[in-house]
Amino acid sequence: MTVADHLHAARQAHDKYRRAMSVTADAEAVNAHARAALEARLAAHDLDPDHSHPAWASDPAPHDALVAFYRTRLGVTA
Repeated sequence: MTVADHLHAARQAHDKYRRAMSVTADAEAVNAHARAALEARLAAHDLDPDHSHPAWASDPAPHDALVAFYRTRLGVTA
């Protein structure tokens, strides 16, 4: 997968996370979407740690802030 593919997957997972938050109290389902978004975002970062790929420009928030959000949501420290 490319950087763009991973970021697209992260954004899709985040959209699913947001929808799940609004319609369900199923924390397991909500967390699964957050985990998928985090994993895809980290995979993109691993491929392009300098964030030089143009796909990063479509992010709604800085990468570090999004990673911190997901880690906090999931109770992950690293």
